[in-house]
Formats: sequence, structure tokens, C-alpha cells
Amino acid sequence: MAMSSSQSNLYQLTDDALKSFERVGKSQIQPGQVKTLALSTLSSIQSILNAMRPINLLPPETLILIFSFVPRRNPIPTDTEGRPWPFDIPDVSIYLQLATVCKHWCNIIRGTPALWSVVSGPGAMSFLGRRTPKLWYLMRCPCGPLTVNIFEKVTPRMRLLLKNEGYRIQQLHIGHLMGTEATDAEDSVLSLLLSLPAAELEHCKITLAHTDSNYRKEPTVPLFSGHGENLRSLYLEKLWFLPANIFPKLRFLTIYRYYVFSDPVWSIEDLFKFLAGSPDLEELRLLHVWNRSPPSPAPLSAGTATVVLPRLRIFVLTLRGHASASTLQTLFPTLQLPPTCRLRLEQVKIDELHAVSPALRSLGQPFTRMHLTLTRRTRYLSDPPSQESESWDWSLILAPSQSEGFGGVWIRLEAADAAAVPSLLGPKFRKIPFLENVEELWLTSNLFSEALLRRICLPPNVRGLALTILNGGVLTRFFAPVMLVSAQLDTLCICILSADYVGAVKDALTNTGLAMGPMPKLNPIRRVAVGYAQSTPLYNIHKGGPSLRGCGAGTEISWIGRIAGRSGDDAEMDRLLNSPATIRASWPRWS
Repeated sequence: MAMSSSQSNLYQLTDDALKSFERVGKSQIQPGQVKTLALSTLSSIQSILNAMRPINLLPPETLILIFSFVPRRNPIPTDTEGRPWPFDIPDVSIYLQLATVCKHWCNIIRGTPALWSVVSGPGAMSFLGRRTPKLWYLMRCPCGPLTVNIFEKVTPRMRLLLKNEGYRIQQLHIGHLMGTEATDAEDSVLSLLLSLPAAELEHCKITLAHTDSNYRKEPTVPLFSGHGENLRSLYLEKLWFLPANIFPKLRFLTIYRYYVFSDPVWSIEDLFKFLAGSPDLEELRLLHVWNRSPPSPAPLSAGTATVVLPRLRIFVLTLRGHASASTLQTLFPTLQLPPTCRLRLEQVKIDELHAVSPALRSLGQPFTRMHLTLTRRTRYLSDPPSQESESWDWSLILAPSQSEGFGGVWIRLEAADAAAVPSLLGPKFRKIPFLENVEELWLTSNLFSEALLRRICLPPNVRGLALTILNGGVLTRFFAPVMLVSAQLDTLCICILSADYVGAVKDALTNTGLAMGPMPKLNPIRRVAVGYAQSTPLYNIHKGGPSLRGCGAGTEISWIGRIAGRSGDDAEMDRLLNSPATIRASWPRWS
């Protein structure tokens, strides 16, 4: 590599300094300050050289690694709730700018095919006032895997790329195409997907939002020229068909049909056949698949084969309307979930919990622990309730008694008016079949109303009740209705917002200081465990702790410790599954 003029001058100065130092050494004159000056000059020159050329001295392998982190990475948009599409597209146009820094960088960038393996967007890209076609990037990467991102439209250049280079595409992302002409089969996106020789394809996302409604919509379509043996992740959004391929290595599957106001043309048998070809599935998401009517039950005969997915960890099912019970009853007789699978049901109506009970009980694990969360839809917790217009978000998390090695069920119920919540948790809630084995109930709410607590009916076998009280001002009114259900309790776990409310807890537990009339005695409750919020200072807790002693004959008082706040539904399920599986261990143990 040719040196710049400044570097040549520095090298000349170095040679002159060395020669001067040699002459001084040969003479009879003591070096003294001359020697010190010469050494200082050499040190300064070397520092300047190191400052000018540190990165150029790095080996090409290190530079390539650095360059791979330079491009800005653009997320691939999806409308899916929960887990997004876990891939992004780097903007490789930055390499054109890096190549202008020096000839050494230019040679490395242009000679590294892996840096040019991403082709994105329609048409050409503009760089420094010029139009740089996508095929120019492809020339830089004549071999190796490709990542292709297509949006808005498929240009002739992109169509040529898919036809000639499809055999080495590793990631393919097709999203939100406009103006697809169904009458021209050769130019349609579907024809490209049918003929794409994607033998090396591992991750694929397909979104077709504007397909022609007059197109003949086949329920199953063979994609990728029949290939797909290496596909691991598949995201299908708004499609009317299912792939007819077999994907034996598929790990993650999402079918998302929100904003499509018609049910799929494929049947439940088509879905079962497709899933049977991917026995190693780990995550399955069926989101808004059936919008108007639930799938018709498959006519199961004695010889009907079941679909077994032994490695399935997460199964998410988003429902609409009153299709919960019918959908679950159609899926679960044929689709067998492993005991470790976590089932998530979203947008379930509370009046359908009775109907979905047979499907949930068919999972084979009796649920003994439950976490019921009620969240008021207001901007701040301190806002006063707004009566009829106020709505609640609520969810149920269910877990079996043996949490280790077993999954759970998370149910997000449709929002309900606050005025209707007490009646919804009344006698009908107590009689829900899949709650008959629940022994431990954890109830969390950001506002406990007297009407809610007075009218709540616990499942018949609940012996342990855990209450997270985030509004300390209602403590005295809070415990009066709790005592109404204390006769069936063995353990009461209480989370208080601040140690300042310890006195109110004692008054409530000893049946003193309440102007609510006579209440049942606390004697049936054997153990009372009290926890405190994260914001509570430790010295306040220790100061208030002794005041809880002697809260009733035969009652054992214990401190659980600091309580962690909510951190997402998955974390809540982990916490519930990892809680002690026995009431005698002061369930639940917050951490």
C-alpha cells in the first residue's frame, strides 16, 4: 500500500534522528541533553505514526467483523401481537461510503461477498446522486447465502434475481405488496413463490395484503418448487392458503389473518395435515384465523390419526367473538400438546369459560393454583373510578400442582365494565368446572372495591388466598368482606403498599377498629403471611413488624419479604409455576 506524503516525511525524520544519534555516540562528547532529546523525538514520531494508522494495521478478518456491525438494521414490520418477526434488514449501502475511505478498505469491502448478501427493496437505490441497481450488489456476492427483502412491488430486476439466484436464498421477507395482478399468472407473486427454487431457505415471511378477490383461491398451494426441507421459521400473514409442502425442520410457525374479514378456505383437516409434517414445532401461533365462524369439527373415526407435537413449548390462540369453545373443542381432540407446553388463549369471553372447560380438562393436568389479575383502564391509579364507563382488563393464569416440568394456561379475558365485574365473579364463577381443583388463589388488582370483594365467590376448594392490595386507603373496608370467605381458608397472604398500613392490617385481623358490624372470627385462618412493596423502606418494615404479633388465637404471622412488581405475562406465569406447590410453604413466595 502506497504511503502518503506525511507518512514519508515522518519516516525521513526518523532516519535523520537515528543518524544524528549515531554521530553523537561516536564522538567524545557526552550525550547528555542531546541523547534525551533524540529519544524524545523518536517517541513522539512513533506516537504520531500509531495515531495515524491504527485501524489500517488490523488484519482483514478483524476489519470484516467491524464492518458487519456498521450498517443500520431496519426491523421488518409485522402486525402480530406478542412475539415479533425476529429478523431485520441491514442497510448495506453504507459500504459504498466506507469503500471511499482508502484503497485498503475498498479492496476488503469489495472482496468480501458476505457483506453484500442482502438485497432489499424495489427498484434501485440512490447513492451520491447516482442510481445503484440491486444487481450491482449481487455482483459483489456471486456465491453464498442471500437475504432478500421485498416490499411494495416486485420489479423486473427483483423477479430476475429470484429466478436465477433463488437456490441460495436463506432468508426471504415479502411484505405489503401493492397492485398484484391476478390475471397475469407469470407476473404474480404467487407464481414466483411456486417456482422459487428455495432449497436453502431457512426463514420466510409472506404478507399478501392486496390480492385480487377474483383469483381462484386454492386451500393448499405447493410453494418453493416443492422444497422446504431446511425451513425453520415461517410467518404467513393474510394469506388465503396453506402450504402443501412438508417442512420437517420447522420450529416456529405463525398464521395471522387479522383485518381479513373472511374465514380461510382451508379446512381444519388441512391444518392438521400441515402440522403433522412439522413434528419438531416449538412455537405455534394461530392469530385471528377464524373471524366469522369457528372451524367445523373434523369427523373423527376410530382410525383417525392424532397430531402429536412433542417439542411444542408455546401455543398461542387468539379468538374472536363466541368461537372459543367451538374452536378448542375442534382442535384438542386431534392436536395433542405435551405436558410442558404453555397454552395462551386471548380474547376469551368470561361467559364461555364454562364451555371451554372440557377442552382445558382434556389437557390431563388438574389446575391447583390460579392467579387472577384485574386492571382498571384508567391513566393513573389515583384517578377516581368512573362508574359505568370504566372497563377492566383481566386475565387468568393456571398452573398444576407439580410446576417443575409442567406448563400452564394463560387466559386473557375480554374487557368488561367495572360495574359488571362483581357479578361476573359471583356464583357462576365458583362453578366453572376447570377451577374445581384450585386450592391456591392469588388475586391482584389495582383497585379493590367493596362491592367486588363482597360478591366474589371463591372456587370451592380454595384454601389459600393471596391478595395484593395496591390501594392502602381501603384496608379497613377491604378485610370485612374477606372475613366472609375466611371459613374455608387455611392461609392468607397479604401484600401491602407501605409499612404505614401494618396497624390497619392488625386491626382487621383482630376484628377491631372496624365500623362495619360483626364479622366472622379469624380462627379458621391458620397462617397469615404479609409481604411489602418494593418502595417500602426496610426500617419501616422492622418497626411495624412486631405490631402484628398476637393477631388471634392459633394464627401464625410471618413475613414473606419484598414483593416484585408485575413484569409481563410470561414472567407472571414463570413466577406462578415456580411458587411452592403447597399451602404449608406460605404460598405464594414473592421474590
